[in-house]
Amino acid sequence: MNFMKNLVNFEKDQISEETIEILEPYMAQKEDWFTESAGQQVSKAAAGIMGWSFAIYEYHEKSKIVKPKQAFLLVQEGKLKVANAELEKS
Repeated sequence: MNFMKNLVNFEKDQISEETIEILEPYMAQKEDWFTESAGQQVSKAAAGIMGWSFAIYEYHEKSKIVKPKQAFLLVQEGKLKVANAELEKS
């Protein structure tokens, strides 16, 4: 039961580059043999874990693009707030 809780509550934003490096050789084989359908032949649980692994890996890759943009957006929203405050004063 703890295993499932750990998967559900996994801190996907805290995954390290080291963990991603460990996953990369498997993800490179995604079309050849490391597939959910191959996992399905072993067990439904294996297929589920493989699907989860694919999703976490993809999330991490996409977040490397999105996170800097989110940080930039926060800065720009702060600047907008300051500018609006200055505008209201005048």
